[in-house]
Amino acid sequence: FLNFLTGLALMITSFVLGLIESTQGINFTLKYFFRLLPGFCLGDGLLQMSLCQKGQCPRLTSTGYDMRGLIDTPMSPQVTGLSITYLAVEGGG
Repeated sequence: FLNFLTGLALMITSFVLGLIESTQGINFTLKYFFRLLPGFCLGDGLLQMSLCQKGQCPRLTSTGYDMRGLIDTPMSPQVTGLSITYLAVEGGG
């Protein structure tokens, strides 16, 4: 229950920080610490996949979402791959 609540709260916080121009760099750095919680990895991965349209996903950079530099696959490290890697390490896999 605690992982669910912290993951959901941090995911929403991260998304909002990513939308505000003055906090995008901070969000980019904080995501590496947020990913230490499995709930955040799951929620963030699902959120990133929901932003994909027709197999094209926006690239997340330190300046926010880059809609011009689209990525072909949702499993790339810039979209959900890094969260999946963190989950595998946390799960002991």
